[in-house]
Amino acid sequence: MEPEESSSILKIIDAMRKWKRMDFSLVFREKLSMPEFTILNGIERIGAKNDVVYVSDVAHLFSMSAQAVSKYLKICESRDLVIRETDKKDRRNTKLFLTDEGRRVLSACENDLTSFLSSVLDEFDKSEIDRMIVLADEIYERTAKKLEQLYN
Repeated sequence: MEPEESSSILKIIDAMRKWKRMDFSLVFREKLSMPEFTILNGIERIGAKNDVVYVSDVAHLFSMSAQAVSKYLKICESRDLVIRETDKKDRRNTKLFLTDEGRRVLSACENDLTSFLSSVLDEFDKSEIDRMIVLADEIYERTAKKLEQLYN
């Protein structure tokens, strides 16, 4: 591997780490951490596609352990944002529901985040943003394909 190629790879990895560590909850007017936001968002996203949302679904969606999901669910539940219910058909599974308050808080935070990121993206030309999205998607797809080949 050429030194320049290695440098580019490290820069891409560093950029991904920076994004992952960014605390967008700073823009929320509601008191909600990023992991809590992620859990609420996951419940809503999965619930829009499926009738039932399980802890395992949220864990899988965000590549989190069931223990990590449960930790943040406990916080959300204590704030009356989420309801957990044991599945009567299989008591090993826990169903998740957003409360009305949970939907309200999630919607407010999504609006805050959208407004903030719009203000950032407004500083770029549309063509720059479109190209960045295409490149990010291409890198993701090619990486996922190569990783899949390693598993098969």
